[in-house]
Amino acid sequence: MTFPPGPAALLAALFGFIALAYELLWSRIYNFASQGQGHAFGAMLGSYLLGIAAGSLLSRHWQDANRGDAGAQRRLLSRLILAANVAAFLAAPAVSRLLVGTDWLWTLPAVTAGSALLGVLLPLLCHLAIPPDARSGSRLARLFLANIAGCAIGTLFTGFFLMDRLKFWQIEGLLLALGVSAAAVVAGPRRDIGPWLAALALAGCSPWLHRGLYERLHYREAYERHGPFTQVVESRSGVIAIEAGRVIYGGGVYDGLIDVHLRSGGGASSGRSSSRPCTPIRATCWSSAFPAVPGPGCWRPIPRLRE
Repeated sequence: MTFPPGPAALLAALFGFIALAYELLWSRIYNFASQGQGHAFGAMLGSYLLGIAAGSLLSRHWQDANRGDAGAQRRLLSRLILAANVAAFLAAPAVSRLLVGTDWLWTLPAVTAGSALLGVLLPLLCHLAIPPDARSGSRLARLFLANIAGCAIGTLFTGFFLMDRLKFWQIEGLLLALGVSAAAVVAGPRRDIGPWLAALALAGCSPWLHRGLYERLHYREAYERHGPFTQVVESRSGVIAIEAGRVIYGGGVYDGLIDVHLRSGGGASSGRSSSRPCTPIRATCWSSAFPAVPGPGCWRPIPRLRE
């Protein structure tokens, strides 16, 4: 047995947490890219589960490697944890760049590839942590219980807390740093720090790798012509993007236009000027696609007569 029960359960929970967090992130980008089409989530989820299943089957390739050498088995699992987290981290930037030249359906293999290595980890951990004896069934049940608990916590914590406070690239960078830390702990003191430092540097490049993410998902082949959004508001309710300070897109769908021109002395439609001074006030716009989310980037100055 390479791992004692306690650390093995913690690892199983962490694997579930990270896997479900990435599933939520990928569902967000496909919802935005497809403009909320109903089959987009089903297609993404099917590709994700296909990757998990393929990874579970692929794990048999490593289950008998380094038999009897506990240190080598830990290093093997550590390298796979590192590779899985790097692959999952790069899936969203890859999808956004592929969408510039193709339809979103053709980018789903990137999700399958990103989830496949995540699917390798739990079966391999069970093989390394559970000895073949009379209690193997109960030990397996405890690991699966820990994994399910991690999945539930990952879904709730990411969906209700992280997505409401952090940007997409920040969550991805945080997940990669978490996965790299777990891989380093599993490897133990005798490890080559080069791959871990490279992965942490990749996490530090998250702002650059995710630059223009929503613009590519929305404009696709016209991305270079349109340039970046003026502001992107992300919350647990969805994504609101402001184009050129005026056009609003809620979840990738056109949702309105900010175009208020009130003139002093003549009302909203009058072109007459007035010598009386104006005091600028602010008005907020609300997206009909996400009525619970105010758009902080929607503030526009509106003149008001000073009495």
